[in-house]
Amino acid sequence: MSLKRLQVISPNDKFISSEMTLQKLLLFPTDEAFRWMGTTLENHHTLTSFAQDINQWYYGGVQNRVSQAVEYKRIKAFDDAFAIYGILFQEMPTWSPLYNSVYKVLATAGRIDEAEHAIQLNALLVSFDYTLRKAAMVWDTSLKLQELSAQNDRFGVLAFWPFQDTTLLLHLGAITMLKEGRMDRIARKGYLNSIQGQGSTMGCISQDVLQNEGRKVLMMLPWKAISSNKNSKAIIEEVIDRIRDNIF
Repeated sequence: MSLKRLQVISPNDKFISSEMTLQKLLLFPTDEAFRWMGTTLENHHTLTSFAQDINQWYYGGVQNRVSQAVEYKRIKAFDDAFAIYGILFQEMPTWSPLYNSVYKVLATAGRIDEAEHAIQLNALLVSFDYTLRKAAMVWDTSLKLQELSAQNDRFGVLAFWPFQDTTLLLHLGAITMLKEGRMDRIARKGYLNSIQGQGSTMGCISQDVLQNEGRKVLMMLPWKAISSNKNSKAIIEEVIDRIRDNIF
């Protein structure tokens, strides 16, 4: 089934104006999407409220809607899956798993450019999730922080936690190879079947190859575009400081 271009407006307008939709955000260039997300983070969360805001919302009944969207994706009812995610976006646009799920729907539906933007936003928000909500282990210290800092100033350290997420790296690498036509038909079908949760995954490119591609993508993302109001108490600056404490 084709994925229509939807505009979903939720009755829950707690976080954002209904003028901004998931569809619109995914059509933004990456730097503009990062900038919008930075503004949204700073307008609606603090360092201490971030985890509570998201957890209270999620455990208030979101799981059932997510499960329904996943089932829609499996049966290729992409319109219905995207409609659910559009409503969740209106309710909590800073929830990182949303963009991973949206990525899988869009990539499976053949909407490669928008899928790429979704997984890039997932990468950005993973940095906040791992710093403020989730426990994570540092297993890969090969991130080229000096190079990132040269390109992104202090914002470059936001790539640190995404660099530790091997599943995220795999998807970042895969969408890049899909977009550039570097997967043959069998590999493409195998990978798309794997994220849809249906069909054979035979022929998938090795995880190591995809993750290495993903590491290259992380180095190129415009981390500094998230910007900040440079308030020492603002969530972005606080997260950067915490990540730097972890690294150094």
